[in-house]
Amino acid sequence: MDEVHPPGQLGHGSRCVRADWTIRPVIRSGVTCNTSTILLIPTMFVNFTLNEGTVPIMSVRIAVIHYSSTGNVYRLATALADGAAEEGADVRLRKVRELAPEEAISSNPRWLAHRDAVAELPDATLDDLEWADGFAFGSPTRFGLPAAQLKQFLDQTGGLWARGVLADKVGTAFTSASTTHGGLEATILAINTVLYHWGSIVLPLGYTDDAIKATGNPYGSSWVSQKGSSPDDDALATARHQGRRLARVAAAVRSLRGDGH
Repeated sequence: MDEVHPPGQLGHGSRCVRADWTIRPVIRSGVTCNTSTILLIPTMFVNFTLNEGTVPIMSVRIAVIHYSSTGNVYRLATALADGAAEEGADVRLRKVRELAPEEAISSNPRWLAHRDAVAELPDATLDDLEWADGFAFGSPTRFGLPAAQLKQFLDQTGGLWARGVLADKVGTAFTSASTTHGGLEATILAINTVLYHWGSIVLPLGYTDDAIKATGNPYGSSWVSQKGSSPDDDALATARHQGRRLARVAAAVRSLRGDGH
């Protein structure tokens, strides 16, 4: 399968990016898991060990849904999507719809440039959530909270919630802020609150990879963009690990659900 790469992003490893921005594995058909994982479900813990051969995650479905104004959250999102694809998952990388007025976007050259760079990236839809076995949500931190653009998308999920189709799926979150104490953890926790209401399984990072010891955020991958800086190698490595972890755990939980998708 020929690779089609978004501008300046993706394009290595055992997967291919199609023109519809769906990442599909082209080499690996599964992964052997030998780790014990504790998953937090509202009101209960499930502790299980994946050590019986190979978990077939070739077709596990991961939706990476984000809002990014100047590109930092987008870079984390693409790294996270890369990580999930490395584990053999089908990945949909999606942006949520822009709500800011044109005058605000045009007044910031980086905002305007990023909007143009991802113009062909599909907008997220509710179908992406119903399709997925696991989802990752990313947003810049706005006064310690997720951006309105992501919140507006999440606010449309009442119908899916009422049907119970988001329950027992795995969710995780990531963010970026411009100051060290700008509310990174608060933003991730706010996103996770939605997952509690859905009945989804909240997947934190913990300190499950050496890269996280460098970034220091067990809640989810994040970046402090001081003076307009872009995510560094440690931040991107953490996001890739988050994607790999999401794919593995979503595959295991799907197998426990026993409903295919």
